[in-house]
This record gives sequence, structure tokens and C-alpha cells, in this order.
Amino acid sequence: MVSGTSNRANESLNENGLRIAQDVTCYLSKLESGKKLMFPQHEERRTHLFLMNGHLELQCSDGNFDLKPGDAARIRKSCDLHMTSAGSEPAEFVLIDLP
Repeated sequence: MVSGTSNRANESLNENGLRIAQDVTCYLSKLESGKKLMFPQHEERRTHLFLMNGHLELQCSDGNFDLKPGDAARIRKSCDLHMTSAGSEPAEFVLIDLP
């Protein structure tokens, strides 16, 4: 995980994470085949998702989307993102949460 804030009040967020001077959190994720994950997107935040391997079903307020390796998604509305690894192999992706 790479994480940062524009202030130092959040200094102990994650001692194992790489600190950057921005209000952003990056997750490198591996979702096993058939497993589901929900990411709550908050007001005034945006989410970018980049799929590297596997297949991912993405559900949000804008609809349902099937992503394949190399696909990306940008979500600007506040919603709960529901992700399901849909292929026979794990879905590997980067999820970036930013203002």
C-alpha cells in the first residue's frame, strides 16, 4: 500500500506503507477466483482501478462492468464498489483512492 496525506496528522497510518506527500491511497490487490470485495467510496473522492491479470466484475451506481487484463475504470460518483474475481485465475489490480 502506498499512502499519503497533505498534512502530518495521519503519520502512523501504516508503518509498512510508502509515504508520499499527497492525499491518495494506492492498493495493490489480488482477489482469488470467485471471491468478492467491497470498497466504500466516500463523498468528494474518486477511484481509479487498473486490472493487470484475471477478470473482474465491477458493480457501482453507474452499472455493471466486466474488466479484462489491461482495462481501467474511473469512478467519480460516491458509491460502494463491488468487485468479483470472475475468471479461473485471481484478479490482480491496483485501486487508487484520491480527491
